[in-house]
Amino acid sequence: MNVLVSMGPGYEPIDQVRRITNHSTGALGTSLCQHLHRSGHQVTCLLGQGSVIRPQPDIPQREFTTSSSLLALFQEEASRHHFHAVFHAAALGDYEVASLHDADGHALQAQKFPAARARSLSA
Repeated sequence: MNVLVSMGPGYEPIDQVRRITNHSTGALGTSLCQHLHRSGHQVTCLLGQGSVIRPQPDIPQREFTTSSSLLALFQEEASRHHFHAVFHAAALGDYEVASLHDADGHALQAQKFPAARARSLSA
């Protein structure tokens, strides 16, 4: 069987310096990949860049960062291979930051907002 497994954390950028992420280690996805691989299945792993636990090197792995980059990898892999099963164990953000505004509601134009003003900003 040909299997695709997504695993580990994704992140969503707030600005060019800051991002929202989670503490997913990749442990669940790694366990799935390694069990399926030992059972004789062909496994492809889509791995969050921040994963600290990773499958063995002989399992094909491709890294993603954001939900959008994971979607692009899913689509690319699905166009090249037929998968009999997909295990989606990646921990992704619930939203993307569209714009930043100051406390008065004015859009921020800077690539990075000053840290001293972080408490007065709303996303």
